[in-house]
Amino acid sequence: MLKKYDLIVSIGSRCKISHNLRRYGLQLESFPFDWIYIQNPAVVENLFATNFKNFFKEENLRLRSKQPKFDEVDDLGTGIYSAHDFDTNRSIHDCYPEVMAKFNRRIAKLKDRLLHAKTVLMVFGAEDNFISDEEIIQQFACLQKRFAPRHFDLLYFYLPENEIEFERKMVSSNVLKISFQKEKKFEWQGNPEIFDEVLKDFHLAFKTKFRWYTSPTYLNGLKKKFKMVMLKLVSDLIFIKKYRRAFRDKYLEKRNHFQ
Repeated sequence: MLKKYDLIVSIGSRCKISHNLRRYGLQLESFPFDWIYIQNPAVVENLFATNFKNFFKEENLRLRSKQPKFDEVDDLGTGIYSAHDFDTNRSIHDCYPEVMAKFNRRIAKLKDRLLHAKTVLMVFGAEDNFISDEEIIQQFACLQKRFAPRHFDLLYFYLPENEIEFERKMVSSNVLKISFQKEKKFEWQGNPEIFDEVLKDFHLAFKTKFRWYTSPTYLNGLKKKFKMVMLKLVSDLIFIKKYRRAFRDKYLEKRNHFQ
């Protein structure tokens, strides 16, 4: 496997993969598979093969469970489910236009980044569904073939609930499998020490980082962060509690970071 890539992207599953890539500075933008559950890499290959035709079609969506902030919603057409997109105080139908607008932006962005990247590391995390090394190789080979002649590698995390020893295994020349036990205290984020130990071997190309840190998106984000810091300072200077609370509710309302 290579050490440096033009693009490093999560292809699922759940939150911990994208969370750790971002935390380690390897993923700089949001893509469609960041915060959703995906069974295996074959699902991703099928989505690209069909140009995302069946991805979150409204008629295929069913409520899995009600949650305090965002409902868990199943996509019966693909086997994917979402836990961070559908507001629990609104129906799936009401949320659908803005949810799909967000996903469509991220899909278009990912297609563009893949088009211009010569070297790509895809990262996948499996928890519930065990597949053999041979199946991993086969599924990723189909995905890689779709984007040939670009160089693609796969970093595959396997995190079962049962107790296993940490294992690092090259299952093929371009597939590295990392296995270790999922810990309850790191349920959604994954053990940071183990992820750090694995991810330290991978790097983003300088041109990728330069393009991002000079992009309007990043610079506008810096402006927004600076504005929020200043608003927080102003709110701290408001001594009357009810006015301070009103100010914070108006200007410092927390946003869903999964958006």
